[in-house]
Amino acid sequence: MTRGIRRAGCLLIALIILPAAAFAGTIDNLIDLLTRPADHAVAMEISAEVIRLPEMGEERTEWLNRLLSHIIFRTREYGEIREEIIEIDGIPGFGCVSRRGENDTLWQFTFDQTAAYSLPDGTDMIASLAGTDPDLSRLDYYSDTAVLLSGFYRFFEGLPSVFPEACTLSKVNNHYKPYGTAVKKWSITLTEDVLQSEKMIAYLDGEGMEDVKEYLSHVVLSGRQRLTLLMDEDDHLMKVNYTARAGLSPDDLRNVNLDWRCFRRSEGYRDVLQLTTPGSGRKDNLSITQEMVIDEEGNEDYTGTVETDQVADRVRTRTVLTFHLKASGSTVTGEILEKKSTPGKTESTAVTVSLEQNTQDEYRGSLEIICNLDKIEKEHFRISLIAGRSEPPKWNDAPVRQMTETARKAVAEKAAQTLLSALAHVPEEDLQYILADLPAGLWAEMTRKTEIPEETEKP
Repeated sequence: MTRGIRRAGCLLIALIILPAAAFAGTIDNLIDLLTRPADHAVAMEISAEVIRLPEMGEERTEWLNRLLSHIIFRTREYGEIREEIIEIDGIPGFGCVSRRGENDTLWQFTFDQTAAYSLPDGTDMIASLAGTDPDLSRLDYYSDTAVLLSGFYRFFEGLPSVFPEACTLSKVNNHYKPYGTAVKKWSITLTEDVLQSEKMIAYLDGEGMEDVKEYLSHVVLSGRQRLTLLMDEDDHLMKVNYTARAGLSPDDLRNVNLDWRCFRRSEGYRDVLQLTTPGSGRKDNLSITQEMVIDEEGNEDYTGTVETDQVADRVRTRTVLTFHLKASGSTVTGEILEKKSTPGKTESTAVTVSLEQNTQDEYRGSLEIICNLDKIEKEHFRISLIAGRSEPPKWNDAPVRQMTETARKAVAEKAAQTLLSALAHVPEEDLQYILADLPAGLWAEMTRKTEIPEETEKP
C-alpha cells in the first residue's frame, strides 16, 4: 500500500514540469506550493482509503479502512529539512526529521533526541525501518526535470549578454502563433572549458541559477559547444538549439542534441522540447510538450506529455506521462496518467485530481489513484489531502552517529513501541486488521508493555 501511495504522489509532483516563468494562476500557485518548498515551508496532511488491493477480500479491506480512518500522515518541509509524523487520533505514533547534506542525510526521531543518525544520501529511513524499498526514482526524475527546465530557460536567455565575444547576431522572421515572432538569431560557439571560466562561474552564482549550477557541476564538455537562440524584439527567448559532445562523466560522452521551442506570454505559454543523447549501447531520449491556455475570465487549461525512451543493457524502457488540469476560480481538477512499458509488461498509474483553494496558501481535496499491471487493476486508493504554507520544521543539534545494523534494530524496536502506544487508544472494533492475525491475549500483552506507569512523570 505504501508503495502505491508514494508512486501516486510521484505523479502529482510530476506536474512541476510547469516552468517557474512567473504566472500567478491557480494551477501555478498549487504547483509552486506543493513542489518548491525551498521558497517557503510547506505542510501537508494526508489520509488514505483503500478501494482495492488484490491480496485482500472485502472484509479485510473494510478492516484496513477502519484502522486507516484513525491515521493521518503529516509532513513539513523547508529547504534541506523535512519532518514526517504518523498521527493516530491526534497522538504522534512515529515521527522523524531529516536534514540532507552533501554526502549523507541525518535523521532524528521524536522518541530519541540524543542522536542524529547518518545514512548515505538518498536512503529512505522509513522504508529501511519498515523493510520496504519503494521506487521513488520517477519522482526524483520529474522533479529534477521541472526545476532544470525553468532554470535553463533563464540560463540560455542570458548567454548573449554574458559572452558577447562568442556570439554572432543576425535577423530572422519566424512566426510562432499565437506567441509572436522571433526576429533575432544568436549563433554562439563556446569552448569546452567554458564551465570553468570566470564569467561562467560568476553567471552561475547569480539569482535563480542554483539548480543549473548544481547540474552543470557534474557535466563534462568535449570540443566546441554550439548553440542557436531565437528571440523576439524584447529579447524573450523563443527557441534553443544545442549541438555538442557532452556527458555526466568522461567515460560516457554523448552527441547531445536539444531542440526546444519555449514561448512565454501573459495569456499562456507552450514548450516543445526534444532531447537526444545516444551513447554506445545506450539511449536516453526525452520529449516534453506542455501548454497553458488562460482565457479572458482567467480560467486555465494545462495539458502536456512527458516521454522518456531509454535503452540500457539491451532493455528498452519507455515511459509516457500525460496530464490535463483545469482551473476555474479556486478549483483545480484533472487527470494524470503514467504508463511504463518494458518488454512483455506495461504498468500504469492513473490519478484523478480534485482540489480547491480555500485561501491563498491552502488547498484541500482528494486524489483517486488506480495502479494497473497490463490490463489488470492491481491497486486502487483514495487520498485526502490538505496542503498549505506553515512554520518551518526545527532541527535539534545532537551528536551524529552512524546507522549501523545494531542501531537500526534498536530504532525500529523503539519506533514499534511508540506506534503501539498510540494504537492502544484505538477502539478494539477498529483494530481487527491487526487483531485477526494475533493469538488471543497477545495484543493486551504488547500494549501493556508500552504503557507509561502512573507514577512516571510524562515528558
